[in-house]
Amino acid sequence: MNLIIILLFSVLTFTTHAETISDEKTAVSNILTLNKIASSTGETTTPECLPSPAPTPVKLKWATVYDWKGRVMNINIVSPEYAVELFNKLKNQPHIPFEYPSDGCYARAHEMSLLLEKEGVITGKVFIEGDLKVETKAVKQGYVEWWYHVAPIIIVKEKESVYKTYVFDPSIFDKPVPVEMWYNIQTKHFRGRMDKHYFTKRFYYSPTSLIKNDNREEYSEENLKDTKETLKKLLDLQNKLKGM
Repeated sequence: MNLIIILLFSVLTFTTHAETISDEKTAVSNILTLNKIASSTGETTTPECLPSPAPTPVKLKWATVYDWKGRVMNINIVSPEYAVELFNKLKNQPHIPFEYPSDGCYARAHEMSLLLEKEGVITGKVFIEGDLKVETKAVKQGYVEWWYHVAPIIIVKEKESVYKTYVFDPSIFDKPVPVEMWYNIQTKHFRGRMDKHYFTKRFYYSPTSLIKNDNREEYSEENLKDTKETLKKLLDLQNKLKGM
């Protein structure tokens, strides 16, 4: 009798374990499927950390998002509180002309990605192309217009199992915002239009740089040089306008 009970218990234990493994495989499969869809919506569902490509000063988890060609790119996951802290550090950088939004988004985004990397935070970038316009008090006419715009992105864990793509763009916002909000504020005007929107690794500088090298794995010296020169030039313009 005791032998029968032991055998029955073993069978039940094995069955439960097999079901658990099956459930875990299904969950992983669902996460990968949803994450692929998320590249266009700004949401991601990858709560598990991926192997870090390089040691960083802070211990952050990694999320997988997909670039404009469907290729994997890993960027860090942060809490809402840490996202705000990082945003405020960027916003207060005196050498970045956030109050001159008319031009230079490519240089501002590049510099922000570099500064965040020094903090141990790896970002991506989001590009939008179309008929774009944003109201702002930073310029005399009360608005700026662009044919494209770019800013760094990070993944924010809003709550358990809810991960969303957020944008750092102090030129038009005073806090990190979900990528959908970033798209919407630029296209809500009359005739507003979004022709394209896509994610890239942090190394890309502008839509033109995508054409020159569509699989970049490091910062271009040419782009780094242009970043410094552009920021200096636009900071001078910003200061002149503020002094008028």
